[in-house]
Order: sequence, then structure tokens, then C-alpha cells
Amino acid sequence: MATGGSEYVELVDFFDRFAMQNDRWRHRNSTYHRLVESVYRFSIPPGARVLEIGCGTGDLLAALRPRRGVGVDVSPEMVALARRKHPELEFETAAGETFASDETFDY
Repeated sequence: MATGGSEYVELVDFFDRFAMQNDRWRHRNSTYHRLVESVYRFSIPPGARVLEIGCGTGDLLAALRPRRGVGVDVSPEMVALARRKHPELEFETAAGETFASDETFDY
């Protein structure tokens, strides 16, 4: 896992623990998440090539219905959950500052 260094240890630890509770919190705040999804769908058309840094469980990325969707998150547990929930998308464990790709994305 390329997270960028020891400065991410606490962040990774927090989100690894939070991953197990994510769906419960997402359900409790479903109105907020639907609003965020609608705002992004207004700007990003279905079928685009989308890179999401800090993707968590990949729900927002999946809601955008990309032709090619790549999510990046610092938490291995969040990435594992995202892969299980959205196998049609690609997820990588890395810090956004250190993630590198030769690929070009629309958004």
C-alpha cells in the first residue's frame, strides 16, 4: 500500500475502523448523500471516465454511472468494502497526494 508515509497512520486507522459502520451512517444520512449525488450527476454525465480521490466505499462514484470509474482511498478496509459493493469499478489504496496514473479522466 502506497499511502505516502507515517503521517497517514492515524487517518488510515480511523477509516479502517469506520468502514464497518459506514453503511449504518450512510443510511442515517441518506438525504445528504442523495443530495451530494444529485449535485455531482448534474455536472458529470453518465458514461464519463471518472477518478475519485477519497472514494471511501465507492458509493458516490457508482452513483455517477461512469464508463470507467477509478476510486482511490487511503483506507485498505474502505477499498475492500468498495470492491465488494461495486465490482464493476476499480479501486486503489493510496493517498491522493501520492496516487499516480498515466490514464486521463474526464472528471
